[in-house]
Amino acid sequence: MKRLLFTLSVILAAFAARTQTSWPQTLPAPDGGVLKVYEPQPDSIRDNALTWRSAFSLLESGSTNPSLGSFRAVATIETERDQRLVTILAPKVLQLDLPSVDPAALRRIKAYLESGMAGLSLSLDELLSQLDMTTAEKKSFP
Repeated sequence: MKRLLFTLSVILAAFAARTQTSWPQTLPAPDGGVLKVYEPQPDSIRDNALTWRSAFSLLESGSTNPSLGSFRAVATIETERDQRLVTILAPKVLQLDLPSVDPAALRRIKAYLESGMAGLSLSLDELLSQLDMTTAEKKSFP
């Protein structure tokens, strides 16, 4: 019986580790570059829409120094209350800040972010905790 319980706990731990996203999330870019997205900082959840901000770094193919930027996005989300997970379904980048980059490159980066963030899972508990902190910050800085 103890062996069965141990085996089940190992399986459940492996499943939980597989379904949660670790940060930063590395997204390969089609041109050979690497885009790293750092943990989302949620601004709000309304119905099934999540709005957040996040930092990212872009290491272009052939370069050794990454460019640092940030973006603001909104997405339709799906919440799995039993598993305590939120999955990003349809992200849309609303604002993209990356100094010294031409508009065509910004459009490509926006597309990489939108396609790469789709399907990522976030911890519901961490998301709600971060939202509580965001709300408290907004109240303390009118």
